Amino acid sequence: MNLPQNTTPFIAGAAIGIAAVAILSFSNGWVVSSSKMEVEMRNANVTTQAEICAAGVNTFLTETNSTEDLTGYQGDANARRTALARTHTTVLVDNDISTETIVNACAGMLNKTRS
Repeated sequence: MNLPQNTTPFIAGAAIGIAAVAILSFSNGWVVSSSKMEVEMRNANVTTQAEICAAGVNTFLTETNSTEDLTGYQGDANARRTALARTHTTVLVDNDISTETIVNACAGMLNKTRS
């Protein structure tokens, strides 16, 4: 096969361009790798379960007319948040995430003022 004259610069430019796009896409996070996707799915799973736990705790506190302040780190507020989170955390079946991870995320969500 005979290539037209002066095609070498075009082929070299295309090869360099393909390599540059690949390098830029990976370095800027434009490509989702399977490990990155697994981490994001795990974080979404933890966040969802923690939000369900926090909603359960807030419902419990509302139904019991509790005026307990769970915000801050002074006193035993952290221990009360963790205890409430532990009693209201339900880990899904076939879940590879530890209960403590969900409890800690839930307790962190409870460290905000209730409305």
